[in-house]
Amino acid sequence: MNVAGVVGVVSSRNAATPRYAIFVMLAVSLPFLVGALLSPAPGMSIVGFQVPFYVAGVIIVLLQNHAINARMIRAELDNRDLAIKDALTGLPNRIFLQEKLRG
Repeated sequence: MNVAGVVGVVSSRNAATPRYAIFVMLAVSLPFLVGALLSPAPGMSIVGFQVPFYVAGVIIVLLQNHAINARMIRAELDNRDLAIKDALTGLPNRIFLQEKLRG
């Protein structure tokens, strides 16, 4: 089940690029799925029926990780803006001025 390992690694490492990760996961798992379903080995057809559910679950986790990462980046940018701007007026505050004067 090296395919499961590859799909898991692709899912965890490529959460920032979900379309690419989904493409790679499908490119890796579809040939295995066809081979498992057509294999004369006993029990491989059962594995072939499990693969789509596994890949679908991993894709769902990948999309959740992507949403969490995007939300975290947006929150960081919002907090950065809140740190350098006055909340009432939206004008730059003292911290922003000090950073600009430093460099």
